Parts: sequence; C-alpha cells; structure tokens
Amino acid sequence: MLKRIITAIVLTAFAVYLILTGGWPLVLWVAIFSLIAAYELFRLLKMNDYPQYQYLGYFGIFCLFSGVYFFNIDFTEYIYVLHALVGALLLLSLFEVYRKKPIFIKNALFLTLKIVILTAGTMLYTFLLREGDYGAYTLLFTVLMVGIGDSSALIVGKTFGKHKLSSISPNKTIEGFFGHMFFDLLTAGLFVWISNSVFGQSFGFVQYFSYAVILSLVCQFGDIHESLNKRFFGVKDSSNLLPGHGGFYDRLDGYLFVMPVMFFMVQYF
Repeated sequence: MLKRIITAIVLTAFAVYLILTGGWPLVLWVAIFSLIAAYELFRLLKMNDYPQYQYLGYFGIFCLFSGVYFFNIDFTEYIYVLHALVGALLLLSLFEVYRKKPIFIKNALFLTLKIVILTAGTMLYTFLLREGDYGAYTLLFTVLMVGIGDSSALIVGKTFGKHKLSSISPNKTIEGFFGHMFFDLLTAGLFVWISNSVFGQSFGFVQYFSYAVILSLVCQFGDIHESLNKRFFGVKDSSNLLPGHGGFYDRLDGYLFVMPVMFFMVQYF
C-alpha cells in the first residue's frame, strides 16, 4: 500500500506541475500517458484473440493530440461530436457495469475506436478545461479530486473496510467509498478557501462541494469499470509499469470519465 501511495503522490505532484505549466509539456505528457494506456488495452485484446487495428489506433491518438498543439485545432468547434462519442462510451460503460460483463463486438474497427475514445477522446477535455474560464484552477481541482480521493479510499478501505462495495471489484469497500467522498469534500472546501482568500477568486462552496460529490461518484465508477475489464481478461493489472499501481490504464481509470464530466458541469451549469 505504501508503494502505491508514494506513486500516487509523485504522479499527482507531476500532474500539478504540468497543469501550472500548460502548453506543450501538458500536451506531450497527456499524449504519452494516453498512448501507453491504449497500448496496454490493445495488448489485452491481442492476448485474448480479439481483432483490432492497433497501429491505426495509435495513429488516431497521435493525430488528436497533434491537432491540439501543432495544428492548433480548436476542438470547441467539434465539441458536440466529441460529446456524442464520449457520451456514448459512458452509456456503454454504465451498461457494462450493470450487466457485469464488457461488451466486445468482434469487429476490429469498433474495438479500435472504443480504445481511442476511452484513452484519448476523454483526455482531450484536459485541454478544454485548461483553456476555459478558470483555466489551471479548474483542472487542478479535478486532478486533486481523483488523486486525493483514490489514495483516501485505499487507506480508509484497508484500515476500516469490512463491507464489500461491488462483486466486480472485491477489494473495494463501502468504507473506502465514503472515505473517498469525505476527503474529496474536505479537499474541495480547502481548495475554495485557499483560492478565494489567497488568490482572490470567488468560487462558491456549495458549487464546489457539489462538484466534489459528483466527481467522487464518477471517479469510483471509473475504478469499477476498469476492474471489470481486468477481471474479464483475467489480469490483476494492465501492466507493471507503475510501482504499486500496475499500468497507466490502472492509474488513469478515474480521470478518463472525470475529465469530460467536469467539463460538462463547468460549461453548462
């Protein structure tokens, strides 16, 4: 557990640096993380004889992130297309968790598109949040919700957990679930207080507490969905690249759904 917490702290600190820096470092590293997560998923499909166009997927991810920085493509012009694709993915994921089994149509194009949207389409919202009205503040808040929430759920679950949350992921507990939400709410309160008192912002406590509750639920759903995929493929981790976490897909699982949901909330509410 200690190794996992240390890795989470290091990655969260690195994410904070990238958020504050913005520009090409943010684009580059988000692209790298997305590509590695996609590689892990393509590898699992290949191991289980599911058809996919692996290199076409990598090319699609490269084009998406290249469009953000090198060609300065304004994805807000295509935002409803992006919303539709990511929204369809979220609904599909909800259905998969409900039936406790991933939906894998043995169609290479479908599976390739699914991975590209999951690992790259969702993470495009990172840049949309960074370039929005509150810029680094909004993205920083989102990253803290996932990083602190995940670590809190692990610590509380390991220490006090007695009641299983879901049969999909036996290690997740109800105590860990509420620990995740409690510390997200605590972090949200501190974030608003520091932002308003030190940096002169005018964030509302009620608004950000609402964000914290929703993001906590979405983040933990992402964890369960990722556990469903790994259980289906019969693996504990998507890879062993990150000490205590397994692979990049294991670490990104919460962010993949949290980023688009956060953008939707700040943009339309």
